[in-house]
Amino acid sequence: MFNSKMYKKYYPVKSSADIVNMDINNKRKLIKWLKSIIADVDVYNAQSRKRAGTAGCKEYWRINFYPDKEYIDSVCQKIATEPFSLTAEDIQLVNIVLYRHKYIGIISAYYFPIVATE
Repeated sequence: MFNSKMYKKYYPVKSSADIVNMDINNKRKLIKWLKSIIADVDVYNAQSRKRAGTAGCKEYWRINFYPDKEYIDSVCQKIATEPFSLTAEDIQLVNIVLYRHKYIGIISAYYFPIVATE
């Protein structure tokens, strides 16, 4: 599978300085991805529930993702206007979104990579 250019270049974002040094087109793309992450997760969970129901399973893989739209909008605003004010939580969200777009194009539309936690 192919890694996206954004993922290769920026993942993982370690500090707000990484966002400051990002070019304007990549910032715009990141903001677009941030604004669509809630819908992406909802679609993935619905598809997973549907596949499980079709297969006769009672359980299915679900992504637990709970940031609200206001929080995501505030992170987008910080990226656009004052990236040095990003908190560690904001940077974690950016890394989640970059990881979501680990693969390019059509692959990322069907495959939602899950970050392994220990």
